[in-house]
Amino acid sequence: LIIVVACIAIGQIVYHVVFGSASNFLDAEKHKPKNFMGNMYLGGAIVPFLIATFLTMLSFVVERFMTIFKANGKMNAGEFVRKVQYHLANKNVDAALAECDKQAGNVGNVMRAGLVKYREMTNNHELDTDQKVLSIQKEIEEATALELPMLEKNLVFL
Repeated sequence: LIIVVACIAIGQIVYHVVFGSASNFLDAEKHKPKNFMGNMYLGGAIVPFLIATFLTMLSFVVERFMTIFKANGKMNAGEFVRKVQYHLANKNVDAALAECDKQAGNVGNVMRAGLVKYREMTNNHELDTDQKVLSIQKEIEEATALELPMLEKNLVFL
């Protein structure tokens, strides 16, 4: 909400100070534009709100880009998954967990939670295979549920 109010204020300032400057007009009454900015000023009271809408959209695009970039982690997701698969194929869960720690993004955090539960289930001899699989799936779903709010942050306004 603060961003929207700030964008409206910036839109008003740009409209009145920049577009409404006397240097953008041939006459003092501001009826004959000298350049494109003078034409923009003649657009009327809707122009500041159009500017505000554009600036709001731009701020959301930047915020979403930063959020998604941060969520990706430090390395390419495909490369990360290949490394984890390689370590798991060699039965090296600790190395796969180390890769998750290096990744440090949302995918790495969810994968780490699943691998920790997997390691726990490999040492558990009381549960049958189906119960172990369900337990691992439940852990991954819980980790995903914890990571999603960080990705959905600031989307309420949209």
